[in-house]
Parts: sequence; C-alpha cells; structure tokens
Amino acid sequence: MLGKFFGSEFGKGLVAGAAKGFEKGFADDIERTKDNVDRLVLTSYEGGVEAKKEFDRVYKDNRKIVDQIIANLGGAEGADNPDAIYAAQGLIADQTLTGALEYSEKLKKHYQDYNYDPIEMLQMGKKTNHSTPMTADLLTKSTVPAISIPDIKELAKGADVGIMKFFGEKDYTAGTVDTRAKSLLRARGIDINKTDLDLPPAVSVKIDPLIAGMKSNPIDEKIRLQVMYENADKTDVNRMALLKNMMNVQNSIINRIRKEKETRLPGPLNDTEAKYYGNLAVKAMLDRFNIRADSNTRGEYIMNKVKAEKRNLILKYQGIILDKIKDGAVKGLLGKQGNFYTEVINAIANDKNLVVVDGLFTTGDTSLFESKDLDVLNKGIDPLKKLGKVKLDSESTANLSSSELITRIKNAQKGSAYSSSMKEFLDKSNAGFGALTDLANKIKAEDTTGNMNLGRAMRLARERLGAL
Repeated sequence: MLGKFFGSEFGKGLVAGAAKGFEKGFADDIERTKDNVDRLVLTSYEGGVEAKKEFDRVYKDNRKIVDQIIANLGGAEGADNPDAIYAAQGLIADQTLTGALEYSEKLKKHYQDYNYDPIEMLQMGKKTNHSTPMTADLLTKSTVPAISIPDIKELAKGADVGIMKFFGEKDYTAGTVDTRAKSLLRARGIDINKTDLDLPPAVSVKIDPLIAGMKSNPIDEKIRLQVMYENADKTDVNRMALLKNMMNVQNSIINRIRKEKETRLPGPLNDTEAKYYGNLAVKAMLDRFNIRADSNTRGEYIMNKVKAEKRNLILKYQGIILDKIKDGAVKGLLGKQGNFYTEVINAIANDKNLVVVDGLFTTGDTSLFESKDLDVLNKGIDPLKKLGKVKLDSESTANLSSSELITRIKNAQKGSAYSSSMKEFLDKSNAGFGALTDLANKIKAEDTTGNMNLGRAMRLARERLGAL
C-alpha cells in the first residue's frame, strides 16, 4: 500500500517536497551549529588572551620579588652568586614567595650586621644535577598559575543544533573549538600547552629561629637575644659565639643611637622641639611675673583666664625667644652647648637679652622686655627680684651623675624660700626650674635605650625628686 502510494506520481511529488524541506532544515541546523562553534572559538580565544594578560601581570610582580630574594641571599656577590638562585628556589618552596622574601630580608640584614653568609645560615641541602639550567625566569614562572582557557567540553554542551545532535561525531564540536581557539592563541604568541616547567628539585633549607625572629628595634632585639642566650645549649660553642656577637652588635647600635640623640646636628627645630622650648619660655615668664595659668597633659599652658593684654605679651616674647633658639638650632649651637636653656631662664628672670658669644648662648647687657611691656606685665603684682645666674653651687654640674645632681638640688631647695616643698621650689623659682632642666638633660644623657626624650626625662626628674 505504502509502496504504491510512494510510487505514484502524487507520492513521488510528496517525497521530493519532503526531501527539499529536510535539506533546508539540515542546512539551517548546520549553519546554526557553525555559528555556535564560531562563538565558542571566540570565547575560548578571548579567555586565553585574558589569562595571558593576568599571567604577565603576576609574572612581572613576582619577577621583582624573585630577583630581590636572589640578591638578598647572594651575600657579597649578590645576584651574581651562582648558588643564590638555588637557595632562592629552596626557600620559596619552603616558605612561599612572600615568606621567602621576608626571611631573605632578615638574612641580608644579618649579613650586613654580623657578616654571616646568608647561604651558610640557610644550611642549603645538596643540589641535584639537572639537564635544564636554573634561571630567574623559570623560577618566577613556577610561582605563577599556568595560562588556561575555559573548559571546552562544558562550553560545547548544546552547541550542536537539531539534526547535528544525532549525526555529529562525538566530541567533534568540542575538538573543533579547542583546535581553532588554540591556533588563534598561538598566532598571537600564546601557547597554553607549554605549561610544564622542567625544573630541578628544590634544595632543602633550614629556617633558623634566631634569624626568623629578628626585631627591627635594637632594644627589643637585644632582649630577644638575651632570652635566647639564656636558653641556648651552652655546649654549642658556635651558637653561643654567634649569640654573643649579635648582642655586642646590638649594644653598639644602641650606644650609637644614644650618642646621635645626645648631639643635636645643625638644622631647623622640628615641631616637637619648638613646642617644648616654647612651653618652657612661657613657664619661665609666668613665674617671672607671678601669672597663674593651667597646663594640660602635654605641658602646654592654657591662658584663656589670663588678661588679654598680658597673654598677648607673653606670646610676643615667646616668639622672640623661639626665633633666637631656631637660629641657634640652624647654626648648630644647641648641640654644641648642651643645656643651653639655663641661659634662656636667666634671660627671662633677669630681663636680659639672649645673645650668642663665642658660639654659645648667654645673656647680654640690654633688656629683653620693653619698658612699656614690663609695666603691663607687672601691673597688679609685686615683681620678683632679679636672680643671679642659675647655679647649684660653684662647682660645674657637667661631670656629675644624676644621683649626685639630685643631692645638690635637694640641698639647694633646703636653703631656698621653698624649703618645705620641692614641688614649689621647682615650679615657682627660676633656680629650681633651671636645676630641674639640668637633671632632665642628665637623665636623658645617661639613658642607654635610645628611647628617652626630654619630656619623659622631665617627668622622671620630677619623680626622682619626689615632686610629682
């Protein structure tokens, strides 16, 4: 029946029509599949290009770190040391890139401070013979994730359309996309198949807690070394010698810092210095003219309760005195004279101009204060008597220890008008304030930590005198 039907002229026409319909459907399916393949090829290609850009970016950053690690480990030869690159590989393998950089920096500092070879300190294991020469380029590439393109098989799911789902070869579409995308990438100079690096095995390295725990602050480092020394195996002669050497070096650094702080080099006052000396000048003038003003925790005087005409004059002469000190700082007088501020106090107390004679601050013959300003500042009070130069006794205090200086200050206080109160002696008398400043500078000079500033020394001086 069907045979006769399809064999008839009508049946033949129907079949021919259907065939043409199928042919068009097949052609549409093929074209749509091809379009899908083209889009997938483009997606894969663009993904590969972006992956290469990211690879290059990370490579650039990591190469700088790798080069620095190699240079740090090379000792006197730096990056030219042939063993440095192998040491770098072992250290990176053990500590990761970031950890290797940090430890190599400490090894470098250890070499600079103590002259111990970084590679020797690493106790690098034996190198393995290998056909591929180790280079910084290869080492860097080993730290960067490989270039990759999206999963083609996942992307190709659903790419075949209509009849192509049934007649297309298995994995044909995925294979086509993969091949074409990689060809485009290679044409751009990107070969994602070159991902395996033929590197020699990383050598073993030893991370020494003596170096890994190094502190940047010499005081902290000295304390750390002392603890390690006390707990070290006393039979390990080499280890004990290393620890002793390291402690001696830190002592030397601490002493150098202390001497540098004691000697002020020529240069402008910094903000902290300017505030400190300005506050001292205000304090001396408040005492000189019996003006009361509160102070804050930073030693700054709050003069909002002081009459404006007096407050403005105090600030005026504070500026005049600071200008002279600033000029002296630039010329190097502050470091040369040591405790020059006793002369500032003498100038204020005795209404004498502050001058420089033979490279040192002293008081001149002219007045510091203008007579009309003195009239305002002295209004309503009994002016203080002019005092002689601040001296605890005839003997110079330069060679006295802080303990000896404290004894002399206490003796001076007992013979003063403030014999019953050390605090009043220091706060209300110019002689007492000058003595306090002397003691603070002496305490600062005797400090071995390198961390003592003048403000802290002043507080400690008051504490040791029982005047807090």
